[in-house]
Amino acid sequence: MNIYLTGGTGFIGSYVANELAQNGYKTTILARNPDKIPLLKKLPYIKLKKFNLNNISSFFKTVKKIDALIHIALGWGDTGPDMIK
Repeated sequence: MNIYLTGGTGFIGSYVANELAQNGYKTTILARNPDKIPLLKKLPYIKLKKFNLNNISSFFKTVKKIDALIHIALGWGDTGPDMIK
């Protein structure tokens, strides 16, 4: 199974990545800074790919050829109108 993981360099995401690797899932971690956690590179079945989630068209092109997407990344930047107002 080919899985893409967003947020894989974060606190929770790194644990998810480790579990996927230990269970033999081929996983690509999409990250702004893939070098943030060098230990992830040493896990079996893990591939790190530099990626900006703010580029939506590129995101959809990238995820077309996968079996599953686990999205746990935190969004940054302009997210639209202020929902509190």
